Amino acid sequence: MAAVAMMDVVMLTYAVVRAFATFFQILYLCYSKETDYAVMTVLMVTEYARNFARRCSTWFSLSISIVRTLVIRYPMSTRMENLSRPKAAFVIIGGIMAVIIPVNILDVFRLSVNVAHEPYICSEYGMGNQFRAYDVTRSQYFKTHYELVQTTYKIIDGITSKMIPFILFPIATVFLILEIRKSNILRKKMTSQPTSNNSSNTSYLVLVQTLAFFIAELPLGTIFLLQSLFDDTAYYGVYKLLISFEIFFTTFVPAITSSHMVICMFMSSQYRMNALMVIRCGYPLKEKKEEKNLVATRMA
Repeated sequence: MAAVAMMDVVMLTYAVVRAFATFFQILYLCYSKETDYAVMTVLMVTEYARNFARRCSTWFSLSISIVRTLVIRYPMSTRMENLSRPKAAFVIIGGIMAVIIPVNILDVFRLSVNVAHEPYICSEYGMGNQFRAYDVTRSQYFKTHYELVQTTYKIIDGITSKMIPFILFPIATVFLILEIRKSNILRKKMTSQPTSNNSSNTSYLVLVQTLAFFIAELPLGTIFLLQSLFDDTAYYGVYKLLISFEIFFTTFVPAITSSHMVICMFMSSQYRMNALMVIRCGYPLKEKKEEKNLVATRMA
């Protein structure tokens, strides 16, 4: 959950940086080309980070549901129990990031900081927020090898980031809910104490993540795969229709990304604790004096 919280923070950082860049451009109507190039470079880098964090967050959430399902399904297995330990978590996180990094390298070939207006003349009224010296657009390599790079990017991103999680998310969710219900029934039979809400909240959390993925990521994955099958040079046709659908479903991604952290904060106490640890740069929270006094009284 700490990795998911960190990736959510990275994704939201892109919106903060973009808003700050817009505010900076409005506040300073006239500044050097070097400064404008630096601002556009920061925006491009944060977009790389956002795409990487979005892909990692999807797979981190999926791995949480799969690991939890296996641990509940095989409670007596030491191998499955080891999956819930920090060492296994680092291995899983490192493995996912190692797979996502090559996919994210395609973004480096896709975007670059290019000249927007030449010659660049800075004046009090001639520049404003709409006229910049540089802008983040498609790279020259992408324009030269558009068909190859575009098709490769769409297929790989559609399969790895959207279609495979689309297949595994529902399966993991169904099995997780079934196993949690079985464990709750067994717990009720063995003890008269009421069951904890932690398992219920976890199942609801995975269900919400699955529904959010279906709303935004699944349609985009299908569109990306279909776009690679049609001609992109025709002004009218199926490809242009797919572009319209891509723009429509892309508008849901920021909303899903923003709501993901809020939902996890409300539904998972572990997520709240890990998010606070990320914000505090790993510095642990101080225990309350009342809790310390209570523990000391019990020990006495």
